[in-house]
Amino acid sequence: MTIRAPEGCVNIAQITDLHLPAWEGFGWRDALNKRVTGWVNHRLSRHGAHDPHLIQRAVDALVEIRPDLTLITGDVTNVSLASEFRRVASALEPLVKAGLPTAYIPGNHDLYVPDALDGRVENLLNAHLHADVRPGPTFPYVKRVGQVSVLLLNSAHPAPPLFAWGRLDDAQLASTASLLAAERAEGQGLMVALHHHPTAAPHRRVDFHRGLRGGRRLLDLCAAHQVQLVVHGHNHRHELRWWEGDQGQRVLICGLGSTSLRLDQRAEIGFSTWTGPSLSALRFARWDDRADAFTPALSLTPGEVTRVLRG
Repeated sequence: MTIRAPEGCVNIAQITDLHLPAWEGFGWRDALNKRVTGWVNHRLSRHGAHDPHLIQRAVDALVEIRPDLTLITGDVTNVSLASEFRRVASALEPLVKAGLPTAYIPGNHDLYVPDALDGRVENLLNAHLHADVRPGPTFPYVKRVGQVSVLLLNSAHPAPPLFAWGRLDDAQLASTASLLAAERAEGQGLMVALHHHPTAAPHRRVDFHRGLRGGRRLLDLCAAHQVQLVVHGHNHRHELRWWEGDQGQRVLICGLGSTSLRLDQRAEIGFSTWTGPSLSALRFARWDDRADAFTPALSLTPGEVTRVLRG
């Protein structure tokens, strides 16, 4: 098994939920807003769980593999401090220096409080926000890789303490519909990336505090425009499922485990392989402590995904 794409195919990588800490920017004013709950959560349950060494090794692997595009699907920080974004930018700098195309979208931790919208994301991660098509000032935007178009959405929204839900508003969904129609008219294969899961998380009985508002409307658009793959992060778990539209159109949804999470060696890098405009395989590399590296773990064609889910 390999995580490199066959010759002539497009290879799109995904890393997610890095949660890279840098608390030197945390001050007394942050004790007066939601950031204090994030600090407490980190100290009690996340401290040491997300390992910067795994992020470094993931970046090393991507530089070696040289995918055609690397998606960074949010939650790169813990509480959206400027110091955290600076550390993330430094950690991802080898991708930029290697000339590897990247595309970033924020997660709920990256827009943890309203003042995180003051431009720090754009200023500090600007190298990972270059678009081939961007109808508005920020999101959504399109990255094209050969005969594949990836539409990147911002599902992050500052939520109250203890809540982590996302939202896609009317304006972003309208722009999404227009972009999908235009890219499909060009004969492109279509893929969508966002941070939050667009359907209920399979492992959660209660999802209202972490789910996505507008997710069903997004999937209706994906089905109508024959989107082949939707990728997300957020849940720190490997999740695969099919979603079926009203007319029987199916959309494959893939959630990736946190790339930096040491727990149970669940850290992952995801890869989607495309032959022309068609999705041909999903591949995953998982962290191996003994090898001190991300090693090939799973490879599935869309048909094999169906058989696995049917059990």
